[in-house]
Amino acid sequence: MSKKRKQYSASFKSKVALAALKGDQTTSEIAARFQIHPTMVSTWKRELLENAPDLFESENAAKCRDRHCQERKPINRVPRLPLQS
Repeated sequence: MSKKRKQYSASFKSKVALAALKGDQTTSEIAARFQIHPTMVSTWKRELLENAPDLFESENAAKCRDRHCQERKPINRVPRLPLQS
């Protein structure tokens, strides 16, 4: 019989990530304090740092990003080479 994986709330993950960002404890100390694996501390800290700029986006930009309209991909065209005479 397989054991079900533990799922952590967003609130718990943010507490762990913020503790890691403070820098007053090592990753191992934080992991021991919250009774989780040290890899999870590093992963959640990295995710927080990567997604922090999105917290301060305007509401319209966030809606547009969800609809994939903020960044339009250029049409792939075959580059034209200059004619040689």
